[in-house]
Amino acid sequence: MDTRLVLAVVLVALAWMSAGTNKMAVEAMSANSTNGNMTNGNMTNGNMTSGNMTAGHNMTNPNMTNPNMTSGNMTGGQNMTNTTSPNPPGPLTTNTTVEILETTVNRSECRKTRLCVATPENCDPATPDSCLFVSFKSAGGQNFAFELSGETEGYIACTISTDSNLGGNDNTYVCANNNGIVKFIPALLNDDKLTETNLSVNSVKGKVNGTKVQCTFDATVPDPTARASARFAIGVSNGTYNSSTGKLGPPEIKIQTNPVNLANPNATVTNQVNGTAANTTTPPAATTASTTAGHAIALQQSLSQALLIIMGVLGLAML
Repeated sequence: MDTRLVLAVVLVALAWMSAGTNKMAVEAMSANSTNGNMTNGNMTNGNMTSGNMTAGHNMTNPNMTNPNMTSGNMTGGQNMTNTTSPNPPGPLTTNTTVEILETTVNRSECRKTRLCVATPENCDPATPDSCLFVSFKSAGGQNFAFELSGETEGYIACTISTDSNLGGNDNTYVCANNNGIVKFIPALLNDDKLTETNLSVNSVKGKVNGTKVQCTFDATVPDPTARASARFAIGVSNGTYNSSTGKLGPPEIKIQTNPVNLANPNATVTNQVNGTAANTTTPPAATTASTTAGHAIALQQSLSQALLIIMGVLGLAML
């Protein structure tokens, strides 16, 4: 009788201890899933532990922009060196010579490293299907890597505007089908007229396959410090091109978006021409997988707790 009583007490105690331990484990796992460098809110990677500097070593960080420490105590009395970030790259040197594009524009990096806009939504420019597509990737400062693809007998073009309206002398990048070869034409869009001009563009590549025109290039967009906003409305259009005279016909706008941050691959983009979403690629599955795994571990821990408690209750019932 005494042995069973002791066993029951031990089992109940183990159940409560397991519940507390598992709770701490779940909290730790939650913190880790949010920030791989933090455990329960404490920094464990590098020379700092729980916000306290204990080693007394010099700390040099070229990426620190604020030398003030607000969450920890310096105990070593050593020097802390702060080196400011280098200046962002300036405008690109113009070179619109077109090289052959050896790759195919596709949407594999959409919502990962690139902001993508397309019509029909979610279409893939790498397939034979009709797809008017543009993507942007930050190259530092006001420089961006563009990808442009679409079907045309004439030209496809991307326009960026510092306001919500297209056509106020806005930078426009034109890829024309010049008898089966891409001709790149930087221009300004004013109302419905494209006028060739000089823009900061280089690294231009392009190819024509039937009526599908694809080109990639780097461009310096307008400096937001000199404009009203750092966000840009995006326009994608096509039109006619006379290879004999080099004349560009008026653009037919197929995509016109709300002002968005070109450097944000996950920006919400709406095509105002037809009112549909234009950037709706499903986010990477890694986040969903991590959440599912966390739920499975929590369920397993809960079942273990319940089993221990049931064993404790059965032990008491046997007395």
